[in-house]
Amino acid sequence: PYQDQARRSVCSRTAAAWRMGEPNHGQPPGLSWFEDLSSDDFELQRQAAVAVRELALNHENKRDIGRMGAIVPLIGLLDSDRPAAVHEQGAAALRALARNDVENQSEIERQGGIAPLIALLSSDEAAVQEQAAAALTNLACSHKPNQAAIQTAGAIAPLVNLLGAERAAGTRAALLAEAAAGALFNLALNADCALDLFKLGGIQKLIELLELGTPLLQGRAAGT
Repeated sequence: PYQDQARRSVCSRTAAAWRMGEPNHGQPPGLSWFEDLSSDDFELQRQAAVAVRELALNHENKRDIGRMGAIVPLIGLLDSDRPAAVHEQGAAALRALARNDVENQSEIERQGGIAPLIALLSSDEAAVQEQAAAALTNLACSHKPNQAAIQTAGAIAPLVNLLGAERAAGTRAALLAEAAAGALFNLALNADCALDLFKLGGIQKLIELLELGTPLLQGRAAGT
């Protein structure tokens, strides 16, 4: 009943947005995207994740999407057998759900979402790495249990690797480095994470970014 109520709430708000002509990436009123998250069609999975990401811009939707059980299939989109485009949008949807929402932050960790996000930090696609780092940023934000879980799962080393100063040249590389620095900024509030960051040479890389990075990247580096 609790999940059904959440589904009805999201459905109602989606229908209202449709009537008002708000952007919805072509999704009709209803919950077709929820079923499509578990489709065998990779393109439908990708489109469903995009729909979740857009719906989650509304805070009430964000809360109800988590409560209706969408987090588990979204984490499933991060499996290694999925294409990069699905990985990117699955991570982006989890990023959106975790932003400023303690309930979703906790649920993503509880359902095992941290490990596959860390694995995506080693993807061959920069866009996938960026979304995974950004999702970890939001999961760690003001959430001490998640900070500890992310550190224990081994995220510090791959995040530090993404701070390579040479990545600060070019728009995509700068965005990737900013996302990694953002995750480390939130994680460094945890003493064990800060110690790992020091041991793995992250401090030196952050200093290099202060000299070579974009203004936002420099701010992230200085704050960390």
